[in-house]
Amino acid sequence: MKITWFGTASLGLESENGTKLLFDPFLRMNSELNEITVDDYTGFDAILLAHGHLDHIYDVPKVAKADRKVPIYCTKAPKKSLVKLGVSGGRIKEISPETVVRIGDFEIKARQGRHVTFDLPYIAASTPGSIKHPLKAAWMISSGVTLPEKGEILIYEVRCDGKLVTIMGSFGTDKNTAYAEEPDLLVFPYNGSTRIPALAGKPLSRIRPKTVLFDHYDNAFPPLTRRMDVEGYEKRLNREFPNIRTVITKEREAFEL
Repeated sequence: MKITWFGTASLGLESENGTKLLFDPFLRMNSELNEITVDDYTGFDAILLAHGHLDHIYDVPKVAKADRKVPIYCTKAPKKSLVKLGVSGGRIKEISPETVVRIGDFEIKARQGRHVTFDLPYIAASTPGSIKHPLKAAWMISSGVTLPEKGEILIYEVRCDGKLVTIMGSFGTDKNTAYAEEPDLLVFPYNGSTRIPALAGKPLSRIRPKTVLFDHYDNAFPPLTRRMDVEGYEKRLNREFPNIRTVITKEREAFEL
């Protein structure tokens, strides 16, 4: 199985037989980053969304327009938002936690997750940029109302080619959900809080992944975001969990599992 990170939470999975899944396609709003285009997100067999926030669904209508046959899987809240953004409801397959979907070579199980809790130091770091670009900041903040997640955060457990990949939609797990243990790969969204290094031990001990692939650490839509020190956190994780392999990839660089 090949895994490709396209920036932010955008991820592509390809089976040995060529079935391709796309998770959370997003065109980053930072011209200083490597450009990701709609063309990068065409040719997939399905799109799956983790939740309804700006950086997970805002560009889905553009992708859907470019690739008119691809079905979209998501929960109720993002489905409602996508219809408002002009996506035909007939293309959207509504799912919920514990739904199992089979797409080509893939079996995907949706599990309940939780959204990262933004902490004050993380918020404070965006304040200077927000003051400098107040209209842009206001639009992004208002997207939390116009594009809500309503607690519908999914973690996907994807099985294919004898491998298990767990994809976290945000950094947060549900205490009442029994996740599959020892996945071959855990996709770890490192963003939204300066407390993640201190909090990550519990879910990592609970899930016990063999490998961690970091995503979402890029400064995708300033002034509200900033690049996280993923390299620094990787060193800490390696010390605390020496049996877990860690991977940091470049955009569009396929990682063979």
